[in-house]
Amino acid sequence: MPSSAWVVLEAWVGYFGYRGIFLALLLGSLGIPIPEAMPIVAAGALSHAGLLRWWLALPACIAGVLSGDLVLYWTGRHWVSGS
Repeated sequence: MPSSAWVVLEAWVGYFGYRGIFLALLLGSLGIPIPEAMPIVAAGALSHAGLLRWWLALPACIAGVLSGDLVLYWTGRHWVSGS
């Protein structure tokens, strides 16, 4: 039986589609306690079920993770004083 977090994340990604994958990974990269592997696995499962296209889900996953990392890098670069 899947955990409640998995059910909620799968519903989120299923409802919002590629934007849901992107947002879940972006929020996870920014520090919200969402394991980054769960949206990726959900994207794979929904692609296998035919609900998403894998060739669109893959760039959404990559862009979500990189966007969150880029925001954190930019924040540290511009707002943290160097030693």
